[in-house]
Amino acid sequence: IGYWSLLDDYIKDVIESFDMVFIISDHGFQSYNGVFNLAKWALNKGLMHITSQKSNYVSKDRVIRTIHVITKPLRMILKYVLERLLPDYLYVKILRSYSKAISDKKSVFNKQLSIIFVLGHTNLVGAIYLNKEHESIRSVNKNLFCTMIKQMLVNDLKEYLGKHIDVEVHMINQLYKGEKIEVLPDFIIVINNYKILVTNKLEKDFVFKKGLWSPRITGSHNQQGILIIYGDFVKKGIKLNKISVFDIAPTILHVFGLPIPRYMSGQAIRDAFEQNSYIYKNEPIYVDKYFYIRSNIIKRLKRRNRGLRKCKI
Repeated sequence: IGYWSLLDDYIKDVIESFDMVFIISDHGFQSYNGVFNLAKWALNKGLMHITSQKSNYVSKDRVIRTIHVITKPLRMILKYVLERLLPDYLYVKILRSYSKAISDKKSVFNKQLSIIFVLGHTNLVGAIYLNKEHESIRSVNKNLFCTMIKQMLVNDLKEYLGKHIDVEVHMINQLYKGEKIEVLPDFIIVINNYKILVTNKLEKDFVFKKGLWSPRITGSHNQQGILIIYGDFVKKGIKLNKISVFDIAPTILHVFGLPIPRYMSGQAIRDAFEQNSYIYKNEPIYVDKYFYIRSNIIKRLKRRNRGLRKCKI
């Protein structure tokens, strides 16, 4: 109760400090009753192979994670400095290179034998990458492969869950679209509507574990996200249906009177605002994807954001 009271006080301070507030979560929350180790399962089924001995991989992984945690304060300071000194394109390039070096563990896999990859940075997401270099994958029918994976999971999970099994295997192009879709996982696994956590921890020995993953992780995600809008011109007490996480960015741009890039999948949620407001009355303006690069608006927004950081809330 003390935690929720503290959170209420914080939200009150935020609301009193700004004209409009968006409270957003890209996923919902629920309890869970078991953990399925997708990485260990893939190894046991021969779908994935590692090049190094397990003990060597585990010790190396733990060292990297320990260094990553210890150096976090220094990295935060360095990130703060680089963000302000370097040009945007160079800063983003450095950040992406570092993130890839930390998170990408394909190097521990045998690419000749592995049909799929289950990477550590997708932990609790249930993500599967197809090994495009494997000869059997080059001509694979993704729909058939999706059905095969689902049936294999259902058969193996019967040992742990009995008849109460609902496995969903989503192909990524059914969930997302855009220019960068090729870097996303090929499949997303959901078991019993998120009541079973899906972990990707190679260093763990279990395939399935009943109960909680740990005392720290006591809840699971689900697909129903959260959006609460409060402030001037916002309709009071209404519930909006069929809102997507893709609608958030276009809505915020429209509230600021800024144009929306055409490549964005979502749309401005104008129905959330009063009909006599400029937000509802004004039609959204759409521009090409290079508009913000040419107009220098991003730098102006960054300066405005730095000012917001100095606000005490």
